[in-house]
Amino acid sequence: MGSIPSRCTFSNLMISKAEAQLAASSLLQRWNLDDVQLEWNDSLKWALALADVENNKIIFSLTSLKSGKLFFSILKHEMAHFLDWREHGGWPIKNGKNDLHGKSFKLQCLKIGVSPSRFIKIN
Repeated sequence: MGSIPSRCTFSNLMISKAEAQLAASSLLQRWNLDDVQLEWNDSLKWALALADVENNKIIFSLTSLKSGKLFFSILKHEMAHFLDWREHGGWPIKNGKNDLHGKSFKLQCLKIGVSPSRFIKIN
């Protein structure tokens, strides 16, 4: 497992669903997440994406395609959720609640090379 190769550059230009799917497949494979499906939902307005770990898919809003950089930041954030889930066999619990953005999630973010923030800035 490792980070994205240095030869890959992600622009600030809008990308298509097909381009995102193609580029994401190698990153997912590198982190043993190649069984995770990617979907886009035109009506997803309250989040940029969500990790549906129980159905083994990441659902993206169309806003996620605003730029290559944005898409890959979102993808890696959601991948960190999958890695966290799989490492613990479910969500870590803190104070009786699912700890979706807690310490173990943040550690996965650092491993995968994305900011461990709960929020991703859209520029």
